[in-house]
Amino acid sequence: MDLFYRGEHDNQMWQKKITWNGTQWSSQDIPLRGPEIEYRSITAIAKVVPTRIDIFYKRKNDSQIWWKWGDGDGWNPDKPIGGQTNLYPVVIKNVAFKRIDLFYKGKNDTHIWHKWWDGIRWNPQGTVDENLGGETDFPPAAVSWGPNRIDLFYQGRPWQTGSLWHKWWDGIRWNPQGTVDENMNVKMLCGTLNQNALSMASNPISWGANRIDFFYIGGNEGDIWQKWYQG
Repeated sequence: MDLFYRGEHDNQMWQKKITWNGTQWSSQDIPLRGPEIEYRSITAIAKVVPTRIDIFYKRKNDSQIWWKWGDGDGWNPDKPIGGQTNLYPVVIKNVAFKRIDLFYKGKNDTHIWHKWWDGIRWNPQGTVDENLGGETDFPPAAVSWGPNRIDLFYQGRPWQTGSLWHKWWDGIRWNPQGTVDENMNVKMLCGTLNQNALSMASNPISWGANRIDFFYIGGNEGDIWQKWYQG
């Protein structure tokens, strides 16, 4: 198992390799070196083949999204893949298609933006990513329960009273079509951390086709709630 974090004293990226020998756990912390990274920015990690790890993060004082990947024999040079965001990106992976979908909130707007890796290159090609609309102050959350299916969730604005909104990709287009997404009528507890809006919700998870589970802290009483979809 591999964990990645920002060092407390150097603000650089570290890797913690955790292994189990059948009797006990052991761990090793490895500095990956490089520039300082933003607080809470190493949250997007994808593994599309057994020996490969893809990491997405933000550097300090840089609004671009950076990409780091290792193939089992070492780490390749980090690359900027564009995007402009003041929050961390989120990704979902599809191992069968060696595909990675990356979502982020725009730096200068409240929209959700999208780019994807098709196994060969990042798309859309050019300088402008796909604008999915939406109105949010938070990073979105996404999950895939099957081929050509992506479910995207985000906290509406204003974040103090906003509900949870939903849109999905069916293999052909984003739904619902039009300018208004699906309101899930969920009120979540929110707050601030280091002057950034913080949503008290987990990423959605899927353990089978047509199934999504979502957990969050209720905005009125502070209890943990579960909402699920089963098609």
